[in-house]
Amino acid sequence: MFKRLNKQGVRSIENGCVLQRMDRYCYHYEEDSHIMKIIVEPGIKAEELFFGPDSRWDPPHHNVAISTAELGRIRKNLADALSFMGIAHKFSI
Repeated sequence: MFKRLNKQGVRSIENGCVLQRMDRYCYHYEEDSHIMKIIVEPGIKAEELFFGPDSRWDPPHHNVAISTAELGRIRKNLADALSFMGIAHKFSI
């Protein structure tokens, strides 16, 4: 379950993660003071999110390793947040 922060952002009631649209081509995903930029390619039917094994936290946490399990959890959080916001999406990478 999510709560709207504003027109372009939501916070998970369950785990506190935040997804906020920053501009046409970027979301910020925030979790426990860690921020990750998610690059977006707007599309006609769905937004394409570039998120995968090479995704990293922004500095100062850029050296923190992200396990495969964590990537899966973050991907699910992203998908759930975008679905809640009514945004069709697909993942690349």
